[in-house]
Amino acid sequence: QQLGNRRWLVVAGGLIIIVVIVTAIVWQLGKNGGSIAITLNDQDANDVDVTSPDPPLTKELPLDGALVTEEEYNNVMRYLPMAVMIENLRTVRPVSWLSRADLGFEALVEGGITRYMAVFLHHDVDEIMPVRSSRSYYLDWLEPLDGTYMHIGGAISDNPRAVALPRIFAEGIKTYMNANGAWWRKSGIAAPHNAFTSTQRMKDVQDQLGWARATTLTPWKFKDEEVSLSPTPSPEVQEQETVVNPI
Repeated sequence: QQLGNRRWLVVAGGLIIIVVIVTAIVWQLGKNGGSIAITLNDQDANDVDVTSPDPPLTKELPLDGALVTEEEYNNVMRYLPMAVMIENLRTVRPVSWLSRADLGFEALVEGGITRYMAVFLHHDVDEIMPVRSSRSYYLDWLEPLDGTYMHIGGAISDNPRAVALPRIFAEGIKTYMNANGAWWRKSGIAAPHNAFTSTQRMKDVQDQLGWARATTLTPWKFKDEEVSLSPTPSPEVQEQETVVNPI
């Protein structure tokens, strides 16, 4: 009988708790206008990381043959190529950022010294140095590139192949030499080896002078090399392999 009484007490206590809970819920509903705010545990949320696929590399740049997205291609092709005359004296090495050029030319100037003409289009470079004077034969390489020309001055020589300034002005080559802000001299370095430029400064000049446009140069042709893990034998080897020696 005592056990039965205890069971009734447990049941009655449970009913009382249920009534209290229901009463509290009804009261809360009335207080909030019939709604209950439920806060989910952050750990219960299903976090789905959805990332869009990288845009395809479908456009080939004309000078270095790099495959880029259509957006990058359009940004690069807003400007003409920028050819920069760069000194190569041993005493001023290392020169800066030749590795970022799309194309490079190196030729003798005077006294067994060479000079570079580095052509930039694809990559942006903050400092290109040291910028030096022009030579006429570099203009032959510049012409088919539909490019602009960064140099400071030109050679004074009896050799017509060295003198470039008359040709630059006569042919209307887009030179940055006298363009405001196209280059600067850095303190702490002896002149004339302290002239610097950057691709952004040259692009700014293109915008200011109305030069900026897509280049009309004929793109360089690049061959996609197919790698074969099992190279095909030469015809001579194939012929030898098919020979059957009589017994």
